[in-house]
Amino acid sequence: MKFFNPTKIGVLRKENGLSQTEMGRLIGCTKQMLSQIENGTTLPGVNTLGRIAELFDVGVDTFFTSNLTDVRKYSHGSSAAAAQGCDGGCCGDGDENGDGGGPEHSES
Repeated sequence: MKFFNPTKIGVLRKENGLSQTEMGRLIGCTKQMLSQIENGTTLPGVNTLGRIAELFDVGVDTFFTSNLTDVRKYSHGSSAAAAQGCDGGCCGDGDENGDGGGPEHSES
């Protein structure tokens, strides 16, 4: 079983000299959503995760680990994402609003 490791997103962002605002603009999400993803309080949808991987020229599997201890060790506080195992097929973008970006982009 693979577990989502949100800390790798923040590490790559910082290594590439991007703020959360800049990166959010490049991948099509808000700074707040990106912060939640990096902190592990929410899971990115598959489309968002794909855009992140493309931005940093890495495979989506970069953001997953088979060791849950790694995720808990590096995540901030309690991580909803860390508690959820993923076989690569979960973390779905429902795309309820039809923008190709998934539910995380719907605004009320």
